[in-house]
Amino acid sequence: MHRMEAEMAAENAKLKEELCRMQQSHEEEIEAALLEASDRIAEHDDLLRHKLEEQEAELEARFLEQLNSFKEPGGDSDALHSLLSLKEENAKLKEELCRMQQSHEEERQAAGAAMHRMEAGMRSQQQTQLAGRHGRAAASSTNPFASMGAPSKEPGSFPDQGDDGDDVFGVGTGAAPHGDW
Repeated sequence: MHRMEAEMAAENAKLKEELCRMQQSHEEEIEAALLEASDRIAEHDDLLRHKLEEQEAELEARFLEQLNSFKEPGGDSDALHSLLSLKEENAKLKEELCRMQQSHEEERQAAGAAMHRMEAGMRSQQQTQLAGRHGRAAASSTNPFASMGAPSKEPGSFPDQGDDGDDVFGVGTGAAPHGDW
């Protein structure tokens, strides 16, 4: 009995150690995935910011060109309309940038939340697996008859009547040596 308890304690310690390694590994994987996602989002934001700056510089150059044409004598109304359309286009681009930044921030938050949910799910699954293993180990260490289970309540299932020559363990008498447990 003491040997069985020692074996179960050793198995329990081994399972706890394995669980700790798995949790640490999963946490490292999740952290790496979060960092990678954050880096990708930051790169994308930088790319968008750079594109917007280029477009703004181009629009500003056109705007200054148009403005200079008004300063010259003989500037026409077409140049004024062109200038106004450039201003409108610039405003639209700024608005689009704001929407894109907001969308990226929402995506970043959603990705973070999804990673946290995934991490929680993995932890829950690990705990469930450990509890299942621990429950089986505890049942076998405290009750040597736990593996026999309760009589089936299925229709047509009958409990052992004891008339078939087997002992309470479901094996014939003398089929297993009783002294080597």
